[in-house]
Amino acid sequence: MSQLAPVRHSVGISQKSQGFSLIEILLVLALLGILLGLFSANLSPSPQQQLNREAKRLQAVLQFAADEAVMQGQELALALPEQGYQILGFNPQKSAWQALEDKAFKAYQLPSAISLQLSLQDQALSDTERQQLQKLKKQQRNELPVPVIVLLSSGEITAFELRLSSAAINSESIVYSDGFNGVALR
Repeated sequence: MSQLAPVRHSVGISQKSQGFSLIEILLVLALLGILLGLFSANLSPSPQQQLNREAKRLQAVLQFAADEAVMQGQELALALPEQGYQILGFNPQKSAWQALEDKAFKAYQLPSAISLQLSLQDQALSDTERQQLQKLKKQQRNELPVPVIVLLSSGEITAFELRLSSAAINSESIVYSDGFNGVALR
């Protein structure tokens, strides 16, 4: 009978099956950190992007309101409550402005870094004057903000310029209308 030679197993582990080296782990962590940094930087908009987005939103809301005023045959208006804006509808039975139920026309709060200045027919209303006007209105009725731009069912709009500016940057966007050609942005 022949005897089998004992089989020897290697106690040591080969180089290929040891797992990841410290350098490989650190390299992956560094890449993940860079990617996470790039991703999170894109999540928060720059002040210029925020200003442009708010100006485009205001222009779109006003143009939509102007179109709705014509299509529905209803007089609408823009009111500027503190640090924001709202579209109101005129109720002829009550001879009063009232808040509208449409989600697009509800009161909208601007980000705190963005300020709004209204000019009507080359006369600017500062934030202080607008606040004083609001206080006067609240003392009278304690209700809705004062309409400052009227959007008529005939298609006419109060000529205006609304300047949106950011405290973080030296830039502004202007939403305006000449009264006849809709609402534009520059």
